[in-house]
Amino acid sequence: MSLSLVTPPATDLVTLTEAKAQIRDDGVAEDALIQTYISAMNAYLDGVDGVLGRALVTQVWDLNLPCFPANALRLPLPPLQVVNSVSYVDAGGVTQTVASFQTYDQNGVGFIRPDPGASWPTTKVQENAVTVRFTAGYGAASLVPASIRLAALMLIGSAVKNREAEIATSMSAPNPAVDRLLRPFTIQAFA
Repeated sequence: MSLSLVTPPATDLVTLTEAKAQIRDDGVAEDALIQTYISAMNAYLDGVDGVLGRALVTQVWDLNLPCFPANALRLPLPPLQVVNSVSYVDAGGVTQTVASFQTYDQNGVGFIRPDPGASWPTTKVQENAVTVRFTAGYGAASLVPASIRLAALMLIGSAVKNREAEIATSMSAPNPAVDRLLRPFTIQAFA
């Protein structure tokens, strides 16, 4: 199974203006560097490699599988907004689209399953025989929970304040306050 990003978030989790307000910088000389910190923080928190195991700002992903599961399929990177499509390679090698299926949420995690009385179709035996395209994330950056946004700003502030001392570790070893802010939103890695 694999995940591939189809459409990345259109915006960062926090803006340059928000980050500059956090670090009390009203100049422009360090804007490029601050933007680098914002990008690093996004990579640290968001997506398949992020510590939260979530999609934050709206993004589109493909989940590729060798076959359909026995019943329900758990989708990674909550929160799920919509399942755009479910396609598969049939036994004859032709790509088909599943016309109807159910999508549901369980404790904030999205799942899909066949309609009642139906089962998933048979696929060709091959890697990536099934592709589930889905849109995930809270929506706009402003809709991401305040605790996550505050933690992001704190990470950026810490990295800027302690450039040389913590540049290698500030994103990987957050302070206890950041940890407390992020803990409720951290989910188990998708395996």
